Amino acid sequence: MTAADWAERLSTARPLLDRASTAELVADVLRENVIDGSLPPGTRLSEETIGNLLGVSRNTLREAFRLLSYENLLVHELHRGVFVRKLAAADVADIYAMRRILETASVRAAGAATSPTWKTTPRRLRAGRDETARVLRNGGGATAGRLRRPFALAPHRSEEAHPRRLT
Repeated sequence: MTAADWAERLSTARPLLDRASTAELVADVLRENVIDGSLPPGTRLSEETIGNLLGVSRNTLREAFRLLSYENLLVHELHRGVFVRKLAAADVADIYAMRRILETASVRAAGAATSPTWKTTPRRLRAGRDETARVLRNGGGATAGRLRRPFALAPHRSEEAHPRRLT
């Protein structure tokens, strides 16, 4: 094999380097389940069970756990296992402070948009927020997590007193 053949062979393998590792794909699956509430905070994640369900080795699963631990979605407790992280009150306060900043800016931008669809945005957002609150009152926590996504821009009640913020 010549150097040119070898170089050509390596260059054809380059697209393979762009694909995600199995551990990253497993982490994506677990991440989605944590985010949508299917794996609630405090849930112990069994290597054996998850490995069998996904058809991956324990080493691959441990790598996925490590990736999600770096993202603070999972917590490894020595001699106990891996658990879905429980949020502290300070974590929730930080999340909502950031959401308020981002969502207020988004609603202002939506109000400035000229598309007729955006004119109904504040009403649709309030309806979505109210539906999420109804589901939460009726005990549908996991469902509410999925409902919140499209209506994450819903303004807080205090903002309803100031309609100018929505236009």
